[in-house]
Amino acid sequence: MAMKESQGSLRAYFLLAGAFSVLMAFKDISDISKLDISVLPGGQKAALYIPIITRLLLGCGFVFAGIKLESALLTGATWIKKLLIISGAMLFINGALITAEFGTDLGQRGIIGALIGLAITVYLYRTVARLAAEAATKAGIAPPPPQAKVV
Repeated sequence: MAMKESQGSLRAYFLLAGAFSVLMAFKDISDISKLDISVLPGGQKAALYIPIITRLLLGCGFVFAGIKLESALLTGATWIKKLLIISGAMLFINGALITAEFGTDLGQRGIIGALIGLAITVYLYRTVARLAAEAATKAGIAPPPPQAKVV
């Protein structure tokens, strides 16, 4: 039998992953502040700061998602799904940015990490969609009608 995430386990994941992401972003900011990055070109500075800012903002978003999960599921969790899509996209953007600025040695690990992160993100997206449908059914909310295809 396949293991299914529950609302409680998903909430715990969002809270823990978000808090960890925020803490790691602050640690990275502290580490970078000890370096003299004034000698680096602008692209390399961006390759250092953009992933940190991304981690900080998305981490805050995941903490908020963990806090608001129950009410979000009742309304379809659209904003959490969008947060997951942005998170998955930023994994690749950050990996590509690091690869472009610092070469394939550092970038290869970033791309492998992005692939693993993408697999986790797809799993989380499907879990949120399933839990939102279950919450709506349990609350007696009718599913939305299928969207018409415009040709």
